[in-house]
Amino acid sequence: MSSEEHSIYLDYAATTPVDERVAQAMWPWLTEHFGNPASDHAWGRRARQAVATARAHVASLVGAQPEGVLFTSGATEAINLALKGRARFAGDGRRRIVTLATEHQAVLASCRALQREGMQIIHAPVGPTGEIDMAAMVDLLDEQVLLLSVAHVNGELGVIHPVAQLAALCRHHGIACHVDASQSLGKLPVDMAAWGIDYLSFSSHKIHGPKGAGGLVIRRQPGPGLQPLLDGGGQEGGLRGGTLATHQIVGLGEAARLAQESLPHEPQRIAAYRDRLWSLLASQPDVMRHGSPQHAAPHILSVALLGIDAASLLYAIPQLGFSRGSACANLHGGTSHVLRALGMKPEVMRATVRLSFGRNTTDDEVEQAALWLVEAAQWLRARSPSGRHRTDVNHVNQTTSVVQYRARRLEWQPVAGDSMPVAGQGQHVHAVLMSNHFFSDEHVAWAFAPDMALGEAGSAHEGTVRFGLAVDDHGFVSRVCYQADGPPELLAASSLLAELAQGLFLEPQAALWGTAWHRPLGLTHQQVFMALLAEEALQRAWHAAQDNLLARKDPGRTVKNATQAQVD
Repeated sequence: MSSEEHSIYLDYAATTPVDERVAQAMWPWLTEHFGNPASDHAWGRRARQAVATARAHVASLVGAQPEGVLFTSGATEAINLALKGRARFAGDGRRRIVTLATEHQAVLASCRALQREGMQIIHAPVGPTGEIDMAAMVDLLDEQVLLLSVAHVNGELGVIHPVAQLAALCRHHGIACHVDASQSLGKLPVDMAAWGIDYLSFSSHKIHGPKGAGGLVIRRQPGPGLQPLLDGGGQEGGLRGGTLATHQIVGLGEAARLAQESLPHEPQRIAAYRDRLWSLLASQPDVMRHGSPQHAAPHILSVALLGIDAASLLYAIPQLGFSRGSACANLHGGTSHVLRALGMKPEVMRATVRLSFGRNTTDDEVEQAALWLVEAAQWLRARSPSGRHRTDVNHVNQTTSVVQYRARRLEWQPVAGDSMPVAGQGQHVHAVLMSNHFFSDEHVAWAFAPDMALGEAGSAHEGTVRFGLAVDDHGFVSRVCYQADGPPELLAASSLLAELAQGLFLEPQAALWGTAWHRPLGLTHQQVFMALLAEEALQRAWHAAQDNLLARKDPGRTVKNATQAQVD
């Protein structure tokens, strides 16, 4: 069985599947209706009318006038146009932009670019739940500020910000207000006119439309000026040159129409899934929820399953689609900038996952996802060197034994090749070795013997690993055990080193460090750095084993314990 045959997708905040009705609406504009909307002949007029219809659907969904809807390639382009376009149009006037440190990277990166152009960027404070400090915001928004940029819903935490109140403050001081509605459109009512904001950005693929489409909605009569990012043929009111992608725009328009149609009932249904999953996870130990339950978007649940690494949890449940945070942040690895802004501890950030729900989510999927998450988290904790998170190795909960869990999970693992990797196998080797970590009978968390030489390395921030070596009287490694808690590359490296160390002679020249043992794993430079923690732990165990062997041959010699080996 493959993961695609039995899988559950809970990452709707990252992207949504294109609705079948949207795909059907798009298809004719890819084939028979291929005209350029800027052309004056019948083909062009037909395409232009389709674009106008889509514009009207979007305007109706967001509470704006159709002429204010400007189509872009997505929210990132729309955000860039709102921030950079406004700042560059304003020239040498006001030079401050206020935003939050928890905003999407498109906002933060645009602000950094404008800072290099002389703008002053101010990050308004947020509380421990990610909510805006309104008292501080009142002090920050004054006649020196050109623009405020804030998300309606934070994409990682699901926190809803009071955009109407913020817009009122902006109007009082003559400040342009940009709201990123990418995570709220179709999930919550969005009313640009009632809020009184100037710019609103969004993406099609968050509302079951096609990727590569989105828009910036601009308040009209009068609207704040913008300088275009691109020079071209004058399309979209001169603010975005280039031939319009009619099929994408038609799909976006149909997705907007369907989203508005579902708004009266969809948010409550999705919120019920969020609350049900949280109730199932909250019944377990070492689980915490991020964000504000009182001001939470219906479709996002951010939780920390303490004592594990979220990246390894993703690997442990390949049939469940979820994320460690925003998809853009996951591209570059590391911890979430949103969680860092909230001042969370490294071990909490490392254990955090985001689960998000959508149109296709079902009750059964929520129940099954909770079971998978609980079982996998318990299984990882059982193999962690951390005593705080050690669990009963016979049962991961009251109903499912470890043996049952292993048997059920094995069907998801890649087919293992040779036990020893060869250069060029790359990610396949990584996957096989991860399988060894999760399912090997030889290298298990509870297999350490009292007389084993131990070595540990790592920290709560980066992950931890412990090796144990048993050595025969001739100086050969007869048994290797390890425990590992951290990202997949650390677990895979631990498994690989356990394989390579088995049967080696303890002489220093037979040691593995200083070699390119990690190359077959196909790791990036950052991943290699993490994998080397496993080497460090093995090296410490190796030195302890050498001392233990000498002590056996010379009973008067002082034997180093595991703690002393770590210090060395």
